[in-house]
Amino acid sequence: MCKVKHVLIVDPNLKDSQNLKNLLLTSCFSDEVSEIPDPEKAYEFLSSAVTLPDIIFLEIKLSKTNGFRFIEKLEHQFGQSLKFIIVTSSKSPMDIARSSEYTCVQKYLIKPLNEIDLMDLD
Repeated sequence: MCKVKHVLIVDPNLKDSQNLKNLLLTSCFSDEVSEIPDPEKAYEFLSSAVTLPDIIFLEIKLSKTNGFRFIEKLEHQFGQSLKFIIVTSSKSPMDIARSSEYTCVQKYLIKPLNEIDLMDLD
């Protein structure tokens, strides 16, 4: 049994998403990993889910919106029941500071991740 049961990755970069998925599975961080590159489809998936994922790994540079708007939309519907790990290429101090404004954001990590990064996650 892995650390968590189900993780959702929301990242429009398919290569990054696949690399993260492989890392999460091979390191036994998660038993199941879903990938949805489009934030609107991810929102639909979460809205109709019987069971929500334990953690959402989110790239804040999304198509059609940004990750912070995506978090706000989900917080409005689900309250604090969702946990996010931001996984991004953005090293912007403004993005890092903004992520700390959300209690549902557990961590801000810079791509690419490795097993050591995962060991620090709850």
